[in-house]
Amino acid sequence: MRRRGSRWGGRGRSGSGRLLDRVRDLKGLMIRDLRALGGLTGLPEGVELGIGHRDSGQSIVVVASVRDGLDLPGWGEVALSLANDAASPREVIIAAPLLSERTRRAFHRASLSGRSYCLAVIPGLASPDAGILDQE
Repeated sequence: MRRRGSRWGGRGRSGSGRLLDRVRDLKGLMIRDLRALGGLTGLPEGVELGIGHRDSGQSIVVVASVRDGLDLPGWGEVALSLANDAASPREVIIAAPLLSERTRRAFHRASLSGRSYCLAVIPGLASPDAGILDQE
């Protein structure tokens, strides 16, 4: 049996890239060249930030999480600010095992600023030994 964090990439605060690997492997999201964003310490356990491209060539940032949470729009903004100098991404993809109605409303409010968000519910990102929802 594996311990929490060793399989799901949450142990080292900076992330191990395992969540991003799962997101990249999904064909339906049409993401390529996805890699972890560096230069940030203090990420919550179970959250990883990445930068990549859509198949169309458009730059994107990705927030992959093992849980739902009202903090995810903020991590999207952090990812954009870290990646802005490099590629000027125009879209934020948020991938989590579940996105509550509260979180969806928070993303709707964040999108009013002109940001483009893609919400991707990916049940396989859930940590088996942690609660999925933290904000309900």
